[in-house]
Amino acid sequence: MADTSPNENFDQDQDLVQRLLLGEAAAWKAFEERFGKLIWGIVWRYAGGNNEDAEDMYQEVCVHLFQKLPLWKPKGPLGGWIARVTANKCLELIRSRMREKNLNPMSLTDVEEQGIEVPSTSPDPRRLAMSNEMRLIIEECLSQLPDNYRSALDLWLLGYSYKDIAEIRGVDSKTVATWIHRGKKVLCECIEKKAGEDWLS
Repeated sequence: MADTSPNENFDQDQDLVQRLLLGEAAAWKAFEERFGKLIWGIVWRYAGGNNEDAEDMYQEVCVHLFQKLPLWKPKGPLGGWIARVTANKCLELIRSRMREKNLNPMSLTDVEEQGIEVPSTSPDPRRLAMSNEMRLIIEECLSQLPDNYRSALDLWLLGYSYKDIAEIRGVDSKTVATWIHRGKKVLCECIEKKAGEDWLS
């Protein structure tokens, strides 16, 4: 299969968005075929691998994406914009549900940690306080990262390869590697500054 140039991708993106906004059924099918796997992967990860929750979130995210489509600016790849909007909506949904249950809001780090089984015995309140404080610090530091760094880290944590991220963001793999490397460095420096040098111990 011949490679598609960035300009051709932008043209395809603009054409697809215009058709979606006109309400073409075929356009929505093309949208799902092209971006459905990307959206589902992000949603599934944020849902902690729970398929039922992921399906509910997927529907809400798709509705949200359609509502936001008129705001998309063809200054970058549609896939990168979809990834950012999907991740932000997932975090919003998670925080909303956690508030409804009177629990602490979750960040991307919490989603990453869901594979760790927590004992059901009563936890040490001091440990919980430290854990909650650290979550807030990590979330704050993540939010302060430049958009390129954070979006690349988000996708990398979701299991996408540098090549896949490059295609989504419309850049080359070396740029993605630089974003991730610098993003991790800035993130660690921010956490160390706020939490102290022994935050990894």
